Amino acid sequence: MNGREKSSSPASNAVIPEAVALRHLAEAERHIDAGARCVATQRSVVAKLDEIGRDTTRSRALLARFEDIQNEFVRHREKILRELLR
Repeated sequence: MNGREKSSSPASNAVIPEAVALRHLAEAERHIDAGARCVATQRSVVAKLDEIGRDTTRSRALLARFEDIQNEFVRHREKILRELLR
């Protein structure tokens, strides 16, 4: 094998072709950009609700979920980058 072919190891450890990894990287970057906009928007919603004295419990929970998802997007991008450096 030349280092770019799939081995018989588990799928999570399989090496993917560089072109595929680059497509995945571009998609991950789009997800991160979109996620950042969602997080920013939700932070603004929470701040506005706070300003007018409204209950922000559900809005903060949604913000926390968006932040968790955003962190997953970033971890996924890092995984792809590690794959590209192999």
